Amino acid sequence: MAELAAELGEFIKQAVEHKRKDARAYNEIVAKVGNAVTTADSETLTQFLDACTLCVSTLDRRAESLTKTILSLNWFQVGADVLDSLHRFIVSLVSAHTLYASKCMHRVVDIFKGPPPAPQSPEVEDDDDEAVDNGTVIDRETLILHTREKAVAVLHEIVTLVPSQQDNLCKELRVMCPHKRNSKEFQVNYFQSIFLLAMKDTDTLLETALSVALAHVVTLDVEVTEELMEQVDDDDEEEEIELDDDTNGGGEQMDDSDPVDENSTISKLDALMEATFLFMEHALLSNTCSIMNLFEITWENFERTVIQTYQLRHVQYLLFYICGRSSEATELYLSRVTALALSEDTILSTRQLAAAYIASFLARANFASLGCVTDTLALLVEWAHEYIHDHSDGDQGLQGHLAFHAVCQAIFYILCFRVEDILGEPDGMMLVKALKLGTIVNSTLDPLQHCLKTITQEFTKIMKHHELLYYQSSRRRSVFATEIITEDGVSVGPKLEIFFPFDPYELKASKRFVESLYRVWQRRTDHEVSSDSDSSENEDEGGGSGSDDDFLPSSVASSEGIAANPAMLSTSPMQVPLRKRAKDSGNGVTHGRLDSLSLDDNRLFDLVGSPRTPVEGTRIRKAR
Repeated sequence: MAELAAELGEFIKQAVEHKRKDARAYNEIVAKVGNAVTTADSETLTQFLDACTLCVSTLDRRAESLTKTILSLNWFQVGADVLDSLHRFIVSLVSAHTLYASKCMHRVVDIFKGPPPAPQSPEVEDDDDEAVDNGTVIDRETLILHTREKAVAVLHEIVTLVPSQQDNLCKELRVMCPHKRNSKEFQVNYFQSIFLLAMKDTDTLLETALSVALAHVVTLDVEVTEELMEQVDDDDEEEEIELDDDTNGGGEQMDDSDPVDENSTISKLDALMEATFLFMEHALLSNTCSIMNLFEITWENFERTVIQTYQLRHVQYLLFYICGRSSEATELYLSRVTALALSEDTILSTRQLAAAYIASFLARANFASLGCVTDTLALLVEWAHEYIHDHSDGDQGLQGHLAFHAVCQAIFYILCFRVEDILGEPDGMMLVKALKLGTIVNSTLDPLQHCLKTITQEFTKIMKHHELLYYQSSRRRSVFATEIITEDGVSVGPKLEIFFPFDPYELKASKRFVESLYRVWQRRTDHEVSSDSDSSENEDEGGGSGSDDDFLPSSVASSEGIAANPAMLSTSPMQVPLRKRAKDSGNGVTHGRLDSLSLDDNRLFDLVGSPRTPVEGTRIRKAR
């Protein structure tokens, strides 16, 4: 066999060298190789590949058509012997002629996407989705796995022997990334392959693999959000939406028994999130990457893309997962996201989102120590006090103070979830009192006036129960809208972003990676729950004349008819993205978009059906 390869190699060498004078021999070789590639003739392919490897130094630009023909070989149609010969040929070719490096790597990376879809027809049985390797029948999944491993091995050897090609490989990995419309199998194959490659190679490839994966997952996550929002928009007759930890963002129960379209965006996102979690897990267990290195790579992408993108629901959980495995990563995350929220150099929209990322993380991360909670709260509260001192004489509306109100909402949200833990410590009461929350909530900026009403409601109830806070609103609470809409349908003025990024994670396959790290909302069991709820129910039925509770302003409790329902904190209101324009009420008020929902016994309360103080910035028009 070796003698035949040597003889054939000499023949190929002579044909290439004399191509300019007489190209007939060279063209005959290209034709034979092309025929073997088309018919997947393993014996002929092996002979020619071994021969070309022996004379690879001759295969310069003059042999470009021959190398192009060889590279066009369908890897999924040949056996292991042919792939071994192809492996040796490609590595030798790139080592001898760097001009072929880009083409070779492009072709090998293309293998990561897997084989073409199996032909579908009534006459094709499932058993036909198989290949034969040396007389052994192998299924499609095994074929993909074996071929992927060979492709990874080829690229690994190339960058090991020719380190200068690493940058070119990283470029190819980015360029060849599948489109989000490609099939689920197509996308999963690609990312599992680049993750496998990253496990074998340098930090540069690992960083590239994660960056490409995170950027791709973001595009899918955005689309999932848009689809769920459209589902609600299209259902104008929707009257009942449940907000609980076992519902998804669209208000529909996610049942494991429900059939799932394998090529739906949600299914693709779930599969890719699972693949990325697995990669992170394996990288840490195998010591391929340290936890802090993994954090830094993920944070860089988080800061560049994730925190700049509103309403992402899942991709941020990759950082959540990393923090759950390292207290150092948790502390670094909190310090950096807090710096973003409090820095005047950060754009306003990012500051608001950063505040939400602080609040939701500390509320939901069961691994976040109480020290992390109290230290972060102290920073936020200190900043809020300084802000009040510096702006006590300015405009007191939402305009101009969005960052302040976002930080205050974060403070109140964190306390709704963690104040009981703090008070359980020996010095807990002193710690909470040291925050001087009364100064904040009773300031002329009146932050509770601009917070999501469910947070205001739960926060004031808890503070009242522990006798920690006195709150008297300086004015009746308006119906809160996150966006003001004019009669012409034009959005005007600022809005306080209501978004809690670590709301319950509902992707079925990948959910297992975060479940053990997650804190669910615990309903209070003390006597205050029943008494508060009974009071609200009586008011809803017309049995009460209003609340005389200074900690729960009458404008929230009675005129708005909100039942005290802690479960409402289980899900971000923006996960129920009702984009419907509220209809004109009888008093002629045109309200903005009601993304912040009031619920009573899990039913939408008719926000525009009873007279209220209109939202600042809305127009009053005469009733027709």
